[in-house]
Amino acid sequence: MNDILNQLLSQVGPQGIQAISQQIGASENQTKDALGGIVPTLLGAMANNSKSPEGAQGLLGALDSDHDGSILDDVVGFVGNYNNGPGQGILKHVLGGNQPTVEEGLSAKTGLNTSQISSILKIAAPLVLGYL
Repeated sequence: MNDILNQLLSQVGPQGIQAISQQIGASENQTKDALGGIVPTLLGAMANNSKSPEGAQGLLGALDSDHDGSILDDVVGFVGNYNNGPGQGILKHVLGGNQPTVEEGLSAKTGLNTSQISSILKIAAPLVLGYL
């Protein structure tokens, strides 16, 4: 899991981390630390969803049709306009009704408030799918 996180952070790059930090109102270190909890959480939720045939088909369909990795070509541009992106829809599919609980847990772990966690989740979800 650390390899995936490190590779994704490498793809996002320092400018991407800085852009995310500015969007959520946190330091770059807080943002990196939060992503360290968020990325494995999202990957775990995706793995859990893909255990059912419908979930696996949904994930494969999303990867085939909407998430070709091009989001990683302009992370800063995406982050600046993330509210118009697919993040909330992805979270709805991946986390479902557990999203508030996940946000509260990540908030407690990272020290960021739930609003900041909600925003970074909406940013991270499409980036993770783009990476996959």
